Amino acid sequence: MHRGNIALVDGEIRIFDAIEFNPNLRWIDTASEVAFLVMDLEQAGEAGLARLFLNRYLECNGDYGALDVLDFYKVYRAMVRAKVLAIRLDQGELDPAARATERHLCAGYLTLAESYTRPRHPHLLIVCGVSGSGKSCLSCLLREALPLIHLRSDVERKRLFGLDEKAQTLSSVDSGIYFPSATNWTYDRLHRLADGILANGYDVLVDATFIARDRRERFMQLARKHRAAFAILALDAPIDVLRQRLRHRLALGEDASEADLAVLERQLALRQCLSEVEKPYAVMVDSTDTPPIGEILASVEAVLGRMPDAISSASRSSEVLV
Repeated sequence: MHRGNIALVDGEIRIFDAIEFNPNLRWIDTASEVAFLVMDLEQAGEAGLARLFLNRYLECNGDYGALDVLDFYKVYRAMVRAKVLAIRLDQGELDPAARATERHLCAGYLTLAESYTRPRHPHLLIVCGVSGSGKSCLSCLLREALPLIHLRSDVERKRLFGLDEKAQTLSSVDSGIYFPSATNWTYDRLHRLADGILANGYDVLVDATFIARDRRERFMQLARKHRAAFAILALDAPIDVLRQRLRHRLALGEDASEADLAVLERQLALRQCLSEVEKPYAVMVDSTDTPPIGEILASVEAVLGRMPDAISSASRSSEVLV
């Protein structure tokens, strides 16, 4: 599954390859298949699309264990492409210009493969705010602009109960899949997944309300465990705006969140402000009129302590995506 074997036909994506005759080639680890397209998009300079694809794949099926072997498979797939090009170079059928192009591509794949073996210093971001504050909208922009894995509480809560992300359970406050223990299970799952993702050297963004201070502090401690840089994106908006957004979202019925006005009122009553310990890690965002994504990225990067060139690179990527 790479760009050369994917076509858009009559508005539908078609994936094809002529290896159905060989079970040993046809039946492979799904993580290897995913790694092939991620690698191929990155090689083409489409890192944002690679991140979008990987995050959506993980979000749809919860196969976060694939990250244990993803880098291995990316190296393997890049080396396979380099080998194919090297074989072509050895066949002597290319004119000088084509030969130079193929040699350049081969070297590029080798460099890409090597890049996947370098150690990474991970980062942990949490996006917090009451329902309707724009957490998931901002998170979806960030996951294309930055190399991170996005974990969303609403999706993982549904997964715990074997439900599709858009399933409507009609649960009320403290009932159905939203009873207190279920919320604790959800945060436990987010913590467990983030722990594994950081252990593999990937950046992770956890998207949840985080209205309780002890839950935020638990993830801060997780960052310390992995010696990961840590940042809190704290989103807020006027109550009237929050209420309007929730009404609109519920009317559409197309989001993983089922929070209604009663849930919002409960969250507003229970939320705990950032402590003095948390404030140095915080980026405050008024989502009434959300600042340009490049501005938010610069603030996040300043907190995380990344190099200025990473800021400008991420900002350029986000401007293209927006």
